[in-house]
Amino acid sequence: MTNSPGISSILCKLFILSIVFVLSLLSLDLAAQPDSQDTIAIFFQPEDIVVTAQYAPTDSKKAIHKVRVIKNEEITRRNANDLGELLNMESNISVSNDLILGSSLSLQGVSGQNIKIMIDGVPVIGRSGDNIDLSQLPLENVERIEIVEGPLSVNFGTNALGGVINLITKKAQLNKFEIGLKSRFENPGAFTASL
Repeated sequence: MTNSPGISSILCKLFILSIVFVLSLLSLDLAAQPDSQDTIAIFFQPEDIVVTAQYAPTDSKKAIHKVRVIKNEEITRRNANDLGELLNMESNISVSNDLILGSSLSLQGVSGQNIKIMIDGVPVIGRSGDNIDLSQLPLENVERIEIVEGPLSVNFGTNALGGVINLITKKAQLNKFEIGLKSRFENPGAFTASL
C-alpha cells in the first residue's frame, strides 16, 4: 500500500508495459527464425588471417626465398677450413681476402655489411663497418650452412638486405668421443692446423 493511489496505478501500468515489451521481443525473435524448407543458407566465413614476418620451418623447395643448404658431407668434400674458403666456391658469392683486414663477402653484388651472418640463429657481431672476417669462422663443428638470398630485413632485422648465412652447429652427443687432426700448408705463407 502506498499513500497515494496514483503511484500504485503507475507502477502497475509500467509493469504491464514491460511484460508486453519483453513478449513482443520474444515474438520478433521467433518470427525472425527462417523456415528450413523455404530458405537456402548461403554464407561465407573466411579463415583467420594472421599477418606476421616470421614463417614456420618448411622444406627448402617450398620456401618463399631462395635457400641453399650446404651439408656437412659437402663441407668435408670441399676440404674448406673456414667459412670464407667454403663460400668462395659458391655461385653468386664473392669472397675477397686481405692479409690485414681478413676476408670480406659479397652476395649477389651486395656488400658484406648488408649480409647477416648467424650461428644457430644468433647474429655474429663484426668489427667496425659490420664486416665479419670469414676466416675467423671455422667449420669443424658445423652441421650445415643455410644461405638465404634476398632482402630479409623484416625477418632477421637490420643488415640483412643482401641475405642471411646461418651456420647450424652439430648437436652435442654425450657418449661419443672424437678426435681429429687436420693440417694444411701453402707456399706463399698460409698455414692452417686444427686438432
